[in-house]
Amino acid sequence: MAQTERLDAALASVQSAAIDGRMRNVRTRQKQLVSLFKSLTKHASSFIDALQKDNSLTKEEANIVVSAMLVEVRQHYDNIDFKKELAQEYNVRWGKSWTGRRVAVPLVYIISQDFTKGFNVFSALSAAIEAGSCCVVELSNLSDQITTIIRQVMEAGLDNEAFLTIPSRAPDSFLEQCLLVDQIHKSSGASIVGRSLISKTSGRIVAIVDRTTQVENAVKEIFASRMQYGGQSNYAVDQVFVNEFVAHEFLAALRKQFSIHAEALDQIVNDTHARDDRPEKQSLHSKFDTDHCEVIGSQGNARAVLVNSRSSQLLHEKIEGRLLVVHKITSLDDVIDLILSRDEMLNALFTFADGPEAKYLSQFIPSAVTFVNHIPAELLIGPTGPTGYPVRPDLRYVREMFEEPSPQIVPEGKIHAASNVWKLRNTSRSAAILAHASAPLRPIDQAAAGAWGFFETGVLLGAAVYILPVILGTIAGATYTGVWAYRRILS
Repeated sequence: MAQTERLDAALASVQSAAIDGRMRNVRTRQKQLVSLFKSLTKHASSFIDALQKDNSLTKEEANIVVSAMLVEVRQHYDNIDFKKELAQEYNVRWGKSWTGRRVAVPLVYIISQDFTKGFNVFSALSAAIEAGSCCVVELSNLSDQITTIIRQVMEAGLDNEAFLTIPSRAPDSFLEQCLLVDQIHKSSGASIVGRSLISKTSGRIVAIVDRTTQVENAVKEIFASRMQYGGQSNYAVDQVFVNEFVAHEFLAALRKQFSIHAEALDQIVNDTHARDDRPEKQSLHSKFDTDHCEVIGSQGNARAVLVNSRSSQLLHEKIEGRLLVVHKITSLDDVIDLILSRDEMLNALFTFADGPEAKYLSQFIPSAVTFVNHIPAELLIGPTGPTGYPVRPDLRYVREMFEEPSPQIVPEGKIHAASNVWKLRNTSRSAAILAHASAPLRPIDQAAAGAWGFFETGVLLGAAVYILPVILGTIAGATYTGVWAYRRILS
C-alpha cells in the first residue's frame, strides 16, 4: 500500500509540473538537455559494460550504441533555436500569423524495449524535452544493469518533478492523459489508451537482390545487418530474395563473408539471456531439415540457409539471432507476388538494384520505408520507427511527434469575416458569389482527344527511320532508271 501511495504521489508531481508548463520555456529545455548530456557522458563507461552484459554485445558494438545515444541528445539540443522560437512566440504581438505553431504534449509515457534500452529511452526522452514535455519512463526489468544506470542518469541529470522512472505500469486514468511511446507494441489496455507512438516489432525486414546490382556490395550490407549486435537489431534483414541469375555469385560471396569474419563470429560473448537455448530458437533451427533448407555458411552461432520450399515459415516470419534466410526468385514480379501473398506491411524494404528496378519494387511492395543499395548503420540501433511517421536514419524520434498543431491567425490580406457574410443575407451578392465559385476548373494540361500519343509517335518515328529510306531509295532508283532509258531512246 505504501509503495502504491508513493507511486501515486510521484505521478501527481509530474502531472502538476506538466499542468504548470514546467518545460515550455526554451531556456529550461536547453538546460535540461545540457544536464542530461553531462550525466550520460559521466555514466558512459557504465553503459558500455552493461550493454556487454545485458545485451551480449562486444565492446566495440557497445561503444557504437553509447555514441549513437549521445549523438541523439546532442542533435536534439542543437535543433533548439532560441532566437527563432522567441521571435515566433511574439508573432501575434506584432500582428503576424503563426500558422505553423505547434505546442508540446504535456505528458509523455515511455515503454522501452530491452535491446539497447539506454538508447531507446534517451532517444525518445530527448525528443520530448526538445518539444517541451514532461515524461514518465516505465522500467519494469529491475534485474539488469542498464535499468539501474538509466535511473541514476535521470535522477542526477533531470528535474525529478518533471521526469520520473517507475517500476510498473501506471493506472489507466494517468495513461489517458499521456502520449504513449510504445516500443514493444504488446496487446494491452495501455496500448490503446490515448494517443500513441507505436513501434511495430512484428513487421518483417526484407532485402531483394536483383540481377542489375553489384552483388558483392549487397552481400556485405545484408550480412552486416544480420550478424551485428547478436542478430537482435529490429532492422536486421529477415529474408533475402535473390534473382536466380545472380544466386550462385551471391551464395559464393556470402560464404566468403563467413570466412572473412570467422574470428568475430567465434568470439565468446557472455550471453545472459541464453538466446540460442530458448525453445523457440531450437524450434526455428529444427525447421532446417523439414523445410528443405540447405546450410550455406556456418560459423559459431551464426548461419545462413537457402530455403528451397515456399511453404516454409522461414520465408514469412520474424527471424531472431544470427540466422540469415535466403530464397531464389525468378523475376521482380515473382518476388512481388510472393511478398504480397502475406498481405502485410513490411517494416523496411532494402532493394539492391538499378534505379528502374528499385523504383518498380518500391512501388508495388508496401513498406514503411525503402532503402536502395544500402542499409543505414544508424537503423540497426534502437526501436523501429513509430508508425504513421517517416522513418529517419539520423533520428528515431523527432520533436513534431510530441507536439500538436495550434496555429495563431490574425487578419492579414483579404479576409472573409463572419460579420461581412452575415450582411449578405438580404442582398443578391450571394448569388454572384455562387456564380463565381461555379466557374469551370482550368483545363487539364494534356494532349487533346485524338492527338498523337506515345505509341502513335513511336510508330511514326519507326516508319520515318525504317520505311522512309526504303521509299526514298525506290523513288531515286526509279528516277535514275527512267532517265537512263529515256537517254537510250534518244540516242
